[in-house]
Amino acid sequence: MKTAYIDGVDITTLGAKLVRFSDDGDTPNMDYEWTSNSLSPYVHMKDARDIPLTVVILVIGLDESDAMKKVSNIVLKCRQCLINFSNHDIHYDSVLNNPKYKYLNGSIIEVTLEFRALRCSALVNKTLNNVISQTINVDGNIPCECVYTVTIPSAAVAQLIIQGIIVKNIPGSSTLVIDGVKKKVTVNGVNKFADVELTKFPTLTPGTNTISINLTTVTVSVQYRPRWY
Repeated sequence: MKTAYIDGVDITTLGAKLVRFSDDGDTPNMDYEWTSNSLSPYVHMKDARDIPLTVVILVIGLDESDAMKKVSNIVLKCRQCLINFSNHDIHYDSVLNNPKYKYLNGSIIEVTLEFRALRCSALVNKTLNNVISQTINVDGNIPCECVYTVTIPSAAVAQLIIQGIIVKNIPGSSTLVIDGVKKKVTVNGVNKFADVELTKFPTLTPGTNTISINLTTVTVSVQYRPRWY
């Protein structure tokens, strides 16, 4: 039986059953220009945007009060979440837009969850061990944000440069995180932005990407979710 997962949690453990889901897509986000002396149009694709996702579930309680409590817990969990479905490879990075309720009887409530979502794949983690550069191949068909996690050895690092991002004065035996998703730079969880020089947070493009770093004494983990239009 097909089911849905909210941040990795099977909804059946929350007292719900999946009825159906719909990835409705959206109008292609593009401009085009076709001049009178041109044999073909010039098409410009704009940045990918979110799409509507509708998930319909049945919430079953011991009685009406129990069912409503379960609905409340599910809606709270869905406010901002990652959704995926069994037998379906695409994941959805989602924000809940509008829940609707339909009481079928005293203990069963049909809930329609309307989201705005980004299509993505499962989380990928690549490790760069003591190298100046390494090439990784990224799935998907549009750019995705990524997170660099750098493990610093016992000796302090005066300056680290990764993909043009400069971080200075990093203490030894620490963990540096450059988070392109949350737009943060931290060392051991503490804000480090005062010692950072960057023009943009890290992203990866579909296909071949070469990650370069100025030190071979550190270990770098690259985490990302491939994105799909």
